[in-house]
Amino acid sequence: MGAKDRNHAMHDSAPGHRVSPGVALPNARIHGLVDGERPLFAFFLIKVMTPEGPRWGARSGGDGVNDLDLYGALDVQAEILRQKLVSEWFYEDDDEDADESVADRSESRLPIDDVLGVLDIEALDSDCAVEFVFVLIKTLSENGTSWSFRTSAAPVHEELLGALVAQMMRCRETLAGSLGQI
Repeated sequence: MGAKDRNHAMHDSAPGHRVSPGVALPNARIHGLVDGERPLFAFFLIKVMTPEGPRWGARSGGDGVNDLDLYGALDVQAEILRQKLVSEWFYEDDDEDADESVADRSESRLPIDDVLGVLDIEALDSDCAVEFVFVLIKTLSENGTSWSFRTSAAPVHEELLGALVAQMMRCRETLAGSLGQI
């Protein structure tokens, strides 16, 4: 999957120019990376509000990720979400302090450029108001490379799972199209 495919627009007509994540996703805040980690690549799933209603889109920035790597990372995150949803279905959380812990965690989020500002992404259409950001990040540290994720807020798990699965389908189509091509 080329950068153009990964960076499909929220609408059919993308602005096309690349900007820092903080410019593309104003006011988005995420938790920082572990000390010693350097971002190599980030895949952003973004929920926006448009005049036509809510939409999901994707952007990516950085290097060093092939289609199969991205598909695998998306698949792992989708499976983690599936397991979380099943667990929530069977074991309802009665913790009354859950809302307070979410508030505490949101205070420790940093502006997205403080975490991923070195990875430019394609700008969003001007009529898109960002509501939620899920970022899948490949990092490099002295221990090698690893994947992690960050969110701009507590997600609606079912909705995020649907967006992840849709992106996996796009990756799968691209991978299938490249089979046999050398």
